Amino acid sequence: MIDRLKDLALHIRPLRYPALLSGMLSLGLLGFLLTSEQSSSDPYLLPCLTVLLWSVATYAFIYNFQSVPLPLPKSASLLSRIGGRLKRGWYWVLAIIFLGGGVIVVGMTMGLLFIWQGGQAQ
Repeated sequence: MIDRLKDLALHIRPLRYPALLSGMLSLGLLGFLLTSEQSSSDPYLLPCLTVLLWSVATYAFIYNFQSVPLPLPKSASLLSRIGGRLKRGWYWVLAIIFLGGGVIVVGMTMGLLFIWQGGQAQ
């Protein structure tokens, strides 16, 4: 699974700078909107927060999974195989964290869009 995540991260690697840029822009706009006088009634707060969440998640995924180490061959020494397994084990932990975080981000996106749509209808 972590090898597939590495392939996906390498495939979407060109999106890391647009994700970083959109995250920085949405963070700046979010900061501006929160410091303005009408911050509680601004219709762009929740979409800005949603873009920030997805930008951070995308950039962090690409940054972390583009360098998953390959499994070592059986001919490698015992210590290097143990070290390689520990490194790959860390990426398994990261994969579980990212999968859980992805579910949370999707849930938050749905919640934020639901709130935003409810606020637009009033």
